Amino acid sequence: MLHPARANRLVLQNSRNGNALGLDDVLGDLLITTWKKTPQPGYMGEVQRTVNMVTLRHIMNLSLDKGASDQSRAMAYASLMQLMDWLKTQTEVGNRAWAAHYQYALLMMKQWMAEPEPFTFPKPADVPPGSPIGSHDHSACGMW
Repeated sequence: MLHPARANRLVLQNSRNGNALGLDDVLGDLLITTWKKTPQPGYMGEVQRTVNMVTLRHIMNLSLDKGASDQSRAMAYASLMQLMDWLKTQTEVGNRAWAAHYQYALLMMKQWMAEPEPFTFPKPADVPPGSPIGSHDHSACGMW
């Protein structure tokens, strides 16, 4: 979604027709449906926090991508500044996991601004062999 050529095309199309979807619209909607969405508890909260961080890293990368136009990079950077301002208002979330998530994102953004470098996304870890713990039906062997 945040590929530099696609971002450039959104900027260009919106400049030609102000009613067309623009990169600013996409970035704004992306932040609303990720970071600014109501925090979920439990497992869904973990998934939501992971999606938030991936989104953040992709926007950071777009703001530095030499394949993106200056305007695409500027809009990505502006959305990061808006997110940073919003994160600063999330100090009283009432949930330690979410508070830590917001604080870590702020720290990551501050470090990135001091030394801007594109993120390289690590290869996902291999799934360990065997079934997940607790996934076997033990009723057939008389254990339960």
